[in-house]
Amino acid sequence: MTCTANGTAVAGQYANVGSVTGSPPVGDPVTDSDPSHYFGTGDPSISIVKEISVDGGNTWHDANDIGNALVAVFPSGAQYRFTVTNDGSAPLKDVVVNDPELGIANYAIGDLAVAQVVVLTSGDIPALSVETRCDARGTFINTATASGASAETDDPVSDNDNAVLKCIGEPHITIVKEISPTGPNGPWYDDATPPQEPPSDAWYRLTVTNDGTAPLVDVDVQDGDLGVLETIGSMAVGEVVVLTSAQVPELYVQDRCTGAGEIGNLGEVSATSGDDPNDSVGDSDTATLVCVGTPMIQVIKEISIDNVNWSDANTIGEALVTQAPSDAWYRITVRNTGPVDLVNVVLNDGTLGIFNYPIGNIAVGNEVILTSGELAALYYPGRCTNRGDYGNTATAEGESSETGTQSSDSDEAWLQCTGTPAIQIIKEISVAGAAGPWFDDTSPQVLPPADAWYRLTVTNVGTADLENVVVNDATLGIANFAIGDLPIGDSVILGQAEIAALYKQNRCTTSGLVVNTASASGDSLDFPFESVNDSDNATMDCQEEYDLCEVGGRPNQLKITYDADDDTDHDQGSSAVLTPSTVNFPPIVDVKIYSKNTNRAPLDTYTDVQVGDMMIVEDPSKSGKIPPTIVIQILDPDSGAVLQTITFHGSCSAPLNVGDEFGGITILGGVYF
Repeated sequence: MTCTANGTAVAGQYANVGSVTGSPPVGDPVTDSDPSHYFGTGDPSISIVKEISVDGGNTWHDANDIGNALVAVFPSGAQYRFTVTNDGSAPLKDVVVNDPELGIANYAIGDLAVAQVVVLTSGDIPALSVETRCDARGTFINTATASGASAETDDPVSDNDNAVLKCIGEPHITIVKEISPTGPNGPWYDDATPPQEPPSDAWYRLTVTNDGTAPLVDVDVQDGDLGVLETIGSMAVGEVVVLTSAQVPELYVQDRCTGAGEIGNLGEVSATSGDDPNDSVGDSDTATLVCVGTPMIQVIKEISIDNVNWSDANTIGEALVTQAPSDAWYRITVRNTGPVDLVNVVLNDGTLGIFNYPIGNIAVGNEVILTSGELAALYYPGRCTNRGDYGNTATAEGESSETGTQSSDSDEAWLQCTGTPAIQIIKEISVAGAAGPWFDDTSPQVLPPADAWYRLTVTNVGTADLENVVVNDATLGIANFAIGDLPIGDSVILGQAEIAALYKQNRCTTSGLVVNTASASGDSLDFPFESVNDSDNATMDCQEEYDLCEVGGRPNQLKITYDADDDTDHDQGSSAVLTPSTVNFPPIVDVKIYSKNTNRAPLDTYTDVQVGDMMIVEDPSKSGKIPPTIVIQILDPDSGAVLQTITFHGSCSAPLNVGDEFGGITILGGVYF
């Protein structure tokens, strides 16, 4: 019987023994054996792993091809490590490594037992550390080779391994946002503009720069405040793109500055590295439009007549009202109502003699108050001397502390000087008819029955116009007779033609004084709209008809009046002589009074005698009694011509009665001492 079997040869001495045993039908088993010997050689093999590190040997990468290359941002050094392994079954001899790219030639490792591993670093081979390995963009591949021979058969073995280093640039992008408040040609401001007054437009400029060492893709620019979203796309290293309103209309904003404040907005850019799609970069920049606002100044001028209570009397309709005469005090408040400080503030008021009065600087929200304590011209003595409206204007001017722009404001203050209301009524009486003569206080003595005519003269004697003027005379039954308005200085004369009640028939029925009062009232048309009134009496002197000689004898004085008519009614008969008896008398005459005849000097001379005027006849040389014969001449005051000569007795040899009429003369009464 022949038996065969297959096995695996191993290096070295191999021995095994074949044995056979059999058992006979009778007897002990039989056996035999035979050895076999085999000497096997190993299978030589070697491997090399080339690794790379860019972090100082902390991390190693087996970057065999471009797909798994180690990526480093240049500039960067690199360290390499060789791991050589006898991965065969035969010992190796004459093992060396080579790396021409690194300048390593036949670096001798020597013998390598089966499974022995040798690790080589820059400590063993300095050339494995390359400081400038990654000094530019690109992919760098180099190969290390390990080789040797079987120590048993001299069969050669070798292996190689790549190390791939991809050097990329560092992506970086910059955006600069600039602003111009004057136009697309600048000047441009990178951060903030000088102060601008509204309204102000704004032009923006965006400058995008690839200032990294890697090309960029997917470059996008945006500005949310302006509504800008612009795609640039790709940018080479060092490339600059400038965006203005010519390319992007949204970069111009009309009336960007409408009020005070700082208006900032943000420009942003984003991009992806063209070397590494996982590496994104971005940048942002702001541009600020500084709006200081238009400088604003306010002046408030107030007026007072007591230096305590103030009125902002801006118009005639709002004028402070007072009665003349009055002084005036002014108070001026100057305010900064704008968003910027004011400098070089001055005040003017030509009426008060204030010219460029320096106030100085006023900060935002502050004010300066000037009174006569600070500025004497703000007190105006005698400002209100006459009736009328007096206004004057204060003007404040200042400059913006930021831009120098001028701002001014004016305010008026009005003083209405009103008059003092006053009214006068003069009540006159006539006993001769509606044509007069008129007597202001008391009528001539008359004998009852006698009628009375009254005349009312109402005059505005104040310095304010009057309204609602009425007259009253309860005795005559006149109640609130309306005159209406009565301007300053005007008069209204009321007689029987206007008010029938001003004629009173049989006013004098018995002897005595008949008195009644008329009043006038009205309201001022000037503030404070006060009411005024006045009253006046008129008295009718009613006498009894009696003989003066019987009552008291021969009078010491005789009261007579000029009555301007030629009536003759007396009890002296032919003892009284009138030459001529009928005369057309004028309203005004001269009167001469004589004793006995006109050859003597007159006792008295009266000139410009009006109807109703009373005259006195007396002769102190005759024991203080009136002359026994009284001669009276009535003369024309212009020519001196005698109009009438009247002769009657005063000796009591003939009756001498109250009420006797001798031509143009009437006896009113006698006086006794």
